[in-house]
Amino acid sequence: MLDRSPDPNHANPFMPTRLMPLDYPLENLAAALRTPAAPVKIVAIGSSSTAGRGTAVLPYPFHLEALLRDHYKEANPSDRNRIINVVNRGKGGEDAPEELKRLDRDVLYEKPVMVIWQVGTNAAFKNEDLTDVRNAIAAGLDRLKAPERDIVLMDPQYVPALIWPDEFLKRAEKMQDVIRRVADAAKVNLFGRYEMMRAWHKDEKIPLDKFVDPDDPDRLHQSDWSTRRVSWELAKLITDSVDQILKPTPPAATPTS
Repeated sequence: MLDRSPDPNHANPFMPTRLMPLDYPLENLAAALRTPAAPVKIVAIGSSSTAGRGTAVLPYPFHLEALLRDHYKEANPSDRNRIINVVNRGKGGEDAPEELKRLDRDVLYEKPVMVIWQVGTNAAFKNEDLTDVRNAIAAGLDRLKAPERDIVLMDPQYVPALIWPDEFLKRAEKMQDVIRRVADAAKVNLFGRYEMMRAWHKDEKIPLDKFVDPDDPDRLHQSDWSTRRVSWELAKLITDSVDQILKPTPPAATPTS
């Protein structure tokens, strides 16, 4: 279950970062899991954080899929043949304007019950126009939103390439603010990866070197350790939301005379 660490080399289990619950319940994912033996499809779209980079670090959709499958097999032993697929539609180097163009082909065509859109990293790293990015995210969310689909927006990672020097930090934090405001306006869930990873560094005193792939000269891409922990934290938020919906309603108390 998700109370245990997925990292056998970590001395202690991952302790959840103090993340707020998702703002909007994952009703569609819960409904799909409530239907016996129905396959569940989640689509993850984004850049290299989603697609992966090389072979040394498996991307978060791979870990998220495994964590969700394990969690619901343990929670429902009678439904051990449940299929939960996290379809990876990441493409390195892209950001919202490019991803917007392929939402129909790569996301909506799959008819997922949930979409996770990781966005903003390349825009901040390349100093792209924030207005273009904001408009693309807003248009994309408008295209994705539907009664039958849950949405989670994921913001950039907190890594050296985005926070040093101060000029880069200001860009990253502006990008983070743009994503938060667009998510609020669209009334969709935001998974605040940036603030979460900053808390690892500031509160848990984890060195930034541990966050990044040691083979990445840009110091932009996440390490295996931080990718696994991001996956675990996201899975915890998802399962907490869904399990709250699926929790059996206690029987009404019998009136006493």
